[in-house]
Amino acid sequence: MSRELAHTAEEAVLGALLIAPEVFDSVADLLRPELFIGPGHREIAVELVSLLSASKPVDPLLVTQGLAARKCEVSPEIVFGLARGVGVTGNVRAYVEALVDLWTRREARRVATGLLNSDVDRPGAELVSDFARQLSAIETRTGRPARKLAEVMFARLERREDFLKHPEKLNQEIWQTGFHALDRVVGGLRPGHMFTVAARPGVGKTSFVSAMTDHLASRGVPVGIFQLEDYADSAADRAIMRRMGISSALMRDGATWDRWHWDKAAVAVHEKADWPIFIDDTHQRTIGDVTGAMRRMVREHGIRVFILDNLAEVVVDAIDRRDERLDRALGRIAKTYRDAAHAVGACPVLVVHLNRDLEKASGRPPRMSDIKNSGELEDASHVVVLLSREKDSDLLTVDVAKNRNGPTSSIELTWEKNSMTVQNRSVA
Repeated sequence: MSRELAHTAEEAVLGALLIAPEVFDSVADLLRPELFIGPGHREIAVELVSLLSASKPVDPLLVTQGLAARKCEVSPEIVFGLARGVGVTGNVRAYVEALVDLWTRREARRVATGLLNSDVDRPGAELVSDFARQLSAIETRTGRPARKLAEVMFARLERREDFLKHPEKLNQEIWQTGFHALDRVVGGLRPGHMFTVAARPGVGKTSFVSAMTDHLASRGVPVGIFQLEDYADSAADRAIMRRMGISSALMRDGATWDRWHWDKAAVAVHEKADWPIFIDDTHQRTIGDVTGAMRRMVREHGIRVFILDNLAEVVVDAIDRRDERLDRALGRIAKTYRDAAHAVGACPVLVVHLNRDLEKASGRPPRMSDIKNSGELEDASHVVVLLSREKDSDLLTVDVAKNRNGPTSSIELTWEKNSMTVQNRSVA
C-alpha cells in the first residue's frame, strides 16, 4: 500500500468513527493510536479511543475540545474535515487491518535498520537473538505486560477480603445458575470463565440454558443470547410455553386457546416483561461479528452473561482458516469468544453438539471426547457439562466433566416433557 493510500485508509477509519461511533465495536480489538502517522491523525485517534473505550459520546466538537484540553496542536478543520470526508463504515475493519499490517512492516524495517546500523563487531548470534527478541515484541505489542506473581497473589487476597467485608459484591461477580446441586459443584458463573453445555439434539440443552437464563434475569442479571441456530420468535414461543406451563402443541400456529390460556399468557408475559434478556438472532456470523456485537450489547444493555447457541453455526472464514483443521479453527473461535467476554467482564456460556456416534454406544454416558470437533474446546472451557436423558424419561443427568473451580460430579434435574422445561429435582 502506497503512502497516499495509507493516508486515505487512516482518514477512512477516523472519519467512520466520527460519523458512526458504533463501528468501534467491530475494531476495538485491533485499533491503536500508534497505527496512525498522518498529520494530527495519531492525536485524534488517541482522543477517539479514549472517549469510545469509556462509552462517552463522540462528535467532531467533543474531539476538538478534548484535543484542546490536552494542548494538542491539531487544527479543528482537520477533525471536521474527517467527519465530512471518506469514512466508510462497512469496510472499517478491513482498513484497520491494513493499518495494522503497515505498522508491523514499519516496525520490522525499523528493527532491521537499527541492527544493521549497530556495532558491526557484535557477534552474529547476538545480532540474531536481538532481532528475534525485538520481532517478538512487535508481535505481542498489544498484549498485557508480564506481572510479578506476588502482586497478583496480593490482589487476589485483597479481592477475597473485600468480598468477606461486602458480601453483596460477590453476587455482582458470581452468578448462580439456579440449579442448586450444580451451583454447589461449580460455584456459579464467573466473568471470563467459559461454561460449555454439550448434548445431542433433543436431549434438552436449549431448555437447560433457557431455565438458567430465566433464573439469572429474575435476579436482575442481564443476559445476551446469540441465537445462531434458531430465531427469536422460536425462543419467544418457548419462553411463553415455559412460563405458562403448557404443551408445545398449544404453541403451534392455529392451535385453539381458551380464555384462561390468554389470561395466563398475559400474566406470564407482563409480569416478567422487565427481565433483562436480549436476543440477537442474526445468522451467518463470524466470530469477529459476534465479539463486536458483544461489546455493543455490554455498552447498551450492561450484559453480564452471554450465551452462544451454538458453536457449529459460527462462520469459519475460509481465508482466515487457510489449512487449519476444523476442530482447531472452532477451538480458536471458542477462545476468542471467551477472551472477548473476559475483556468486558461477562461470563461466556457456549452451547455445542455431541457426536452422533454417541447414539450407537448404547448405555454409555457421554464423555468430553464425544463433543463434536472438540479439538481445543476442552482447554478453552473452565466448566464443561454433558447432558443426557433416556427417551421418555423425566430424569436429565448433568455430568460436570470438567471443573477448574472444583471437583467433577454428576447431578440430576427434572425434565418436564409437557412444557419442555428443566427444573431442580425434588428430594423425597
